Amino acid sequence: MIDLNTYPASSDVPLLSLYLSIPPSDNHNYHSNNSVPKKKRVSVAWTKDKHMRFLEGLQAFGSGKWTGIARDYVITRNTTQAASHAQKHFHYQSQSVSRWCMRPAF
Repeated sequence: MIDLNTYPASSDVPLLSLYLSIPPSDNHNYHSNNSVPKKKRVSVAWTKDKHMRFLEGLQAFGSGKWTGIARDYVITRNTTQAASHAQKHFHYQSQSVSRWCMRPAF
């Protein structure tokens, strides 16, 4: 709470300068780096249909042409998402079969 007795009479100080000297209350939404919560991005899995269209685009454009694949074949994904999906796709292709056909634990 501000003690108004410490301020000069209202005729001596303009009202705006009095207002500016009052600290902000806690209920105002000031945008500092720590006060604005960031929204969590939700990842959406690639459907079988999108993956098949990605493979068609990969055949048509070749590896490394992610902009064309994203623009012409998988239009719901951007270039970075197409490149990331390709990286995962090539990684899974390079894995040996024995790793994915593991023995049961019992």
